Amino acid sequence: MKKHVWAVFGVLLLLMPAFQLAAQGNPKPPEAGVMDMSIEEQKKLSRRSLEMWASTNTDKPDEVFAANYVNHQEPYAKGGVKPVDLEAWQDIVRTNHRAFSDFKVQVLMQIAENDLVASRWRFSAKHTGDYLGHPPTDRQVEWTGVQIDRFENGKIVESWVDWDKYRLFEELGFLK
Repeated sequence: MKKHVWAVFGVLLLLMPAFQLAAQGNPKPPEAGVMDMSIEEQKKLSRRSLEMWASTNTDKPDEVFAANYVNHQEPYAKGGVKPVDLEAWQDIVRTNHRAFSDFKVQVLMQIAENDLVASRWRFSAKHTGDYLGHPPTDRQVEWTGVQIDRFENGKIVESWVDWDKYRLFEELGFLK
């Protein structure tokens, strides 16, 4: 039981900066009782957005994301911190589909409140194509992250993503 409590506490500490960012990006919370979709529907849509990373996924992003969607990548795979729009996000996903096969997505935990859903996830894949200028290694890799989605009018309008770039790059052998 103590391990579980500490694990939840650790995840909450990890999420705290992202929740603070989410609050800054959404200073006016929805009015009490005014929701355009249920918490469970929001969680389902958040899972669906994460599953788009799977190499075999053919989902339609326009059914999940608002046209003015912004994804805050921290870190951005090519370096730094960078917000990207829906078109750039789709390009990142396509690049990953070309670089990795057998891509699997596992949602480990979700916490939701009002118009925000936080998802802790694990991705695993095999590096079978060029990725950020690196040739395929054929290594099976795994990394984790947290994504917080903000909803408006039944779609995800903004996401904050914090993922373990170091672990991915270490497993790929990019770090020496």
